[in-house]
Amino acid sequence: MSQDQRRATIKTKIGINKRAGIEMDIINLKVKVASTMKRLTKLYTFIVYCLSIIILTSCQSNIIYHQYQPVANTGWLKNDTLIYQAKSHIPQGNYNLQIGIRHMATYIYRDIWLEISCYLPNYTYNDTLHLMLSDSKGNWFGKGIGGLIQHSIELPKDFIIKDSCCLPTFHITHLMKDSLLKDINDIGIQINEIP
Repeated sequence: MSQDQRRATIKTKIGINKRAGIEMDIINLKVKVASTMKRLTKLYTFIVYCLSIIILTSCQSNIIYHQYQPVANTGWLKNDTLIYQAKSHIPQGNYNLQIGIRHMATYIYRDIWLEISCYLPNYTYNDTLHLMLSDSKGNWFGKGIGGLIQHSIELPKDFIIKDSCCLPTFHITHLMKDSLLKDINDIGIQINEIP
């Protein structure tokens, strides 16, 4: 091999090595960009999550009481009463009540019938509630993820606490035809002060 051919071969190898080095630099740069983007996405998600919590808690200042009671994994028996006891006194005023229902997407009914009783000093409130959970095509009105649907339904009647302060107790039972109601996870109560 002549010296010119050797120089050409060396130049070719150097050119290939330079191209390989540039390609490695490009790959390393792509990895760094992907890693940075992943970190920025996590940061963005964290910031959105924190802002959401701040906004939601600042908008919920009229909540006086909020509690969920779990239903047994085997189902909700007709004679099982869920009991909610406020832990602090609720002052005199006008309030509305929301019922929260968490159920699996496999819940076989479009609705649920509940009996709710509220025990206040010198007053008892009883009502039968028929709550629609889906439309006629089976589309749930609530929101959910992973097969768990949550509904928050405000009752049409407000209630008044007339005493200066009290500790109300609520009892909820289901009135469905099944003695064991399946795929209901939790039932909740939220008391909101009406400004």
